[in-house]
Amino acid sequence: MTAYPLTIQKQPPFEVPAEHPEPNKTTRRALAEAEAKALGAIPDNSPAFTNAKDALEYLDKL
Repeated sequence: MTAYPLTIQKQPPFEVPAEHPEPNKTTRRALAEAEAKALGAIPDNSPAFTNAKDALEYLDKL
């Protein structure tokens, strides 16, 4: 019975309430920063990795 709404209607058979419908101050700031970087308004100084091993090694150094 539960699989029908998930596969056909693409939603669960119950309402999922949003705990925090409005993002808090920290989230809004992070979203604004991400958008500014995407638009080129501020430099994107985030490191880029080509594989998971390098990313994990970077995180271990933090």
